[in-house]
Amino acid sequence: MVPDSDEGIFVDDRNRLKSGQTREYSFDITRSGEPLKVVLTWSDYPGSSSSSQQLRNDLNLEVVHPNGQLTYKGNVFNSGRSITGGNWDSKNNVEVVLIDSAASGIWTIRVKDDYHSGGRTWQPFALAVRGVNVNDLSPDPAFLPGVVVSTPIPQIGEEVQLTVTIQNLGAGSVPDLNVMARADGTLISTKTVSMSPGESFDLSWNWTPTAEGLVDLSFHIDPNDMIDEVSETNNVLTHTIVISAPGVRVTSDEVRMTLGDATDSATSWQLTLTNTALFETNATIAATTPQRMADGLVFDWFYSFTLNTFNLQAAESVSVGFTLVHPAPPEPGSYEITVTGTDIENDIESEIKLYFEVPVLASADIDLPAERILVSPLVATQMQFHVTNEGNGPQTYDVELISPAGWHLGLDVLGAFAGSSHGSTGTLAVDERRAIAITINPPGAMIPAGTIIESAIIIHSRVSSDSWSVDMALEVIPIDQLSITPISDGIEHDLAPDANVVLNIDFLNSGNRDLGLTPMLRSIPGGWNVVGGLDALVVPAGSSASWSVTVEGNGRAVSGDLKLRFTTEDGFSVDWNRTLDVLSGAIPTMQFHQVVLADGTSSDHPLGVGAHPVNTGFDLAWLVVNEGTSTWRPTTTIELPDEGWSATCSAPSTLAAGASTIVWCTMTIPLSAEAGSEPAVTLVMEGEGVEAQHTITLLVDAVAAVEWSLRSQAIAHEGYSFEMTIDIVNVGNSQINHRLDIISPSGWNLIIHDGVLVILSPGESRSIKIEFRPDSGSDGEIELTLRNADDVADSSFVIQVDVMPGKNGGGGGLGNMLMPILILLILAIIGGTGFYVFKQRGGNLKSILRSEAVVKLTESLNLNEDESGSGIECWICSKDIFEGEAWACGSCGARYHQGGQVSGCDIVRLGKCLQCNAESDELVEV
Repeated sequence: MVPDSDEGIFVDDRNRLKSGQTREYSFDITRSGEPLKVVLTWSDYPGSSSSSQQLRNDLNLEVVHPNGQLTYKGNVFNSGRSITGGNWDSKNNVEVVLIDSAASGIWTIRVKDDYHSGGRTWQPFALAVRGVNVNDLSPDPAFLPGVVVSTPIPQIGEEVQLTVTIQNLGAGSVPDLNVMARADGTLISTKTVSMSPGESFDLSWNWTPTAEGLVDLSFHIDPNDMIDEVSETNNVLTHTIVISAPGVRVTSDEVRMTLGDATDSATSWQLTLTNTALFETNATIAATTPQRMADGLVFDWFYSFTLNTFNLQAAESVSVGFTLVHPAPPEPGSYEITVTGTDIENDIESEIKLYFEVPVLASADIDLPAERILVSPLVATQMQFHVTNEGNGPQTYDVELISPAGWHLGLDVLGAFAGSSHGSTGTLAVDERRAIAITINPPGAMIPAGTIIESAIIIHSRVSSDSWSVDMALEVIPIDQLSITPISDGIEHDLAPDANVVLNIDFLNSGNRDLGLTPMLRSIPGGWNVVGGLDALVVPAGSSASWSVTVEGNGRAVSGDLKLRFTTEDGFSVDWNRTLDVLSGAIPTMQFHQVVLADGTSSDHPLGVGAHPVNTGFDLAWLVVNEGTSTWRPTTTIELPDEGWSATCSAPSTLAAGASTIVWCTMTIPLSAEAGSEPAVTLVMEGEGVEAQHTITLLVDAVAAVEWSLRSQAIAHEGYSFEMTIDIVNVGNSQINHRLDIISPSGWNLIIHDGVLVILSPGESRSIKIEFRPDSGSDGEIELTLRNADDVADSSFVIQVDVMPGKNGGGGGLGNMLMPILILLILAIIGGTGFYVFKQRGGNLKSILRSEAVVKLTESLNLNEDESGSGIECWICSKDIFEGEAWACGSCGARYHQGGQVSGCDIVRLGKCLQCNAESDELVEV
């Protein structure tokens, strides 16, 4: 399909590559600034997610800028567009180069077969190109460099084959293309082919030289210029060869040998050296070192002939063996060796090309972690073995696990599912070692320890029919399961200090081997001794055995744990403990001793120091006396009202008979404790079945404190209203109930939008919203204070307000000047009017203005002095109340405006007195 514009598409899906080959395309982009997109895709074998190499067949896409300096690799992107540099993509079988703005000129596209595995020689692919002028459908047949001559130095009369390769570099097909071959200007023949876009052909001519010396060969595409091509400059190919006179000739029935086994280290050819002349001559034979055809790399491998010097009679032929010694195996590829026979007498050489084909060969090494794998007969055993690719190329191996009867060997991750007995290693590079994790699942029966079970691992090649196997011996490990009756950690209760105690123990061996146990005494309480010693015993597998031990007290024996350990020679052990509970003779008594505050104040009564501080540690002490006949070993704890309280105590671990001690505890009351409450704390000491405790009551001190915070920056603008929100939190443990006073600069007209009474319970918070309008550009200070709150920490909060001046600076501005000007103007009008009336009425001054008019005018201009206030503020709006027209709280006397007197001020609507929370029904009119 030909696009409507000069932007077109080129697709080549008919070509293929050998390993190491490169195919090149050229496109003339005639207009810059437009996109150029190249997409390459090919088929691939399934890989493995665990392999470091995802591709078995790897092609590389390369796009070269017309300047020859910039190169773009496939799938190297930044923000979805191709960039220079980067690495070749070895994971995807689709590669893309996308250039947003392609420069004009000849762009070169290369497709290279980096490597491909498997038995297929050719790798097919598909290439799609879209860009300006790409849709040129004209053909462009051209010669690829080089002429292949079957005999590099042919002799006179020897038929040789001349081979050239032509490729259609254009986007259009060409039918009936004539290609002509000439030797020294003499026509050899003309061949006709048809070519699709991107297609290439090898054309061969058989030619017999008739004269020695240099011969110029020339090949011509479209010699009669019958086809319209993209370029006519690539239609001629020339080559010069040397034709020798009679001498010697080297031939072989099989010039191409293929390595079939990765372990082979030598390959041989049978050659024939023939004297082509009809007279005797002396000859030698030699060879070049192998050269890999894909990249031209030369390998210094050893080679030898069975004989390398000859005396040949006329037309005599001799057989010569040629052996090449190489690594086992060498790297895959096609290798070329040139064997040259030399006629010494005539100084004439004859060459033959030998080809050594090395496919991808498999060779695997299996490495087990040990000669025998130790396994449990009851639970699954995890292990790893390693597989190494000792072949000559990247390849994949299949893994098969052979399980013994009743057992199951499964792959952890390499199989199609966890536990599968078949899986794949994924693609392994040469000499790459892959760890393969498997799980050995037992039958679950108690198989005797030391039993040997045979299993196997088989590795299969995917590139050949070869397999490698190794036997894997599984050895059952000892399973020691010993149960004891009675169970460990029991108690022998109420023992006398001089008691004789026999402890009987039954052992049950549920394991898979006999257990020879040796008892050991790990620990015994004071005053106790073992009578008769500790005897060893044997517990057969699947059977039980009884054992006993006798302990005796010396009259002063104490409580404690008797600890025994039963061990085998190879380290298995089991512990058995028994608590000997001896009746205690301790009699503890406890009484409060002292309270000491941080400032040194102390008292022998818990409430003798007044209220106890909050959030500050203080010390409490108890006197403890053991009035019994035996030592007491107690543990000490203190019971607190809740988790917010904290206390640490220092107490002795033992208290001898008749001894006394002071137990000190450092106590901290949290802020969350209610002020004035009297919580109880209890000191508890318990040990050896004896407990003593003592409870006291504390008085929680009251802490009044608040924290202020400003939600926004304190920045205002001259002449503009500005709102601020301040948060206040009661961080103490007592009620906050105070009136809020706010002091601000004169003329700022500060308004409080929220109630002025701050009532906060401990932990409670509220917000205060204020509004003000600076009348100048000077910075100011706003102070919020809780009235009559000297006992409240941080009862005041000062806000430094940064005022941004207006355009007229920091003066009063037009707004401040407007009122005086207006007043003067009105007074002037009044004066003029009065004078006129005065003249009309005969000069009577009382007729200038009526007193009523003057009063109204004065009131309208607000020129009268404010009436003196009552001096009693409303608890809601903070304005003076109107005497005789106000509400008063019947409980506390707080005064309020009546409804409608001040906008937004209505105590009846609020429902409760803001001072004492009395109901509005108790309001009285005053």
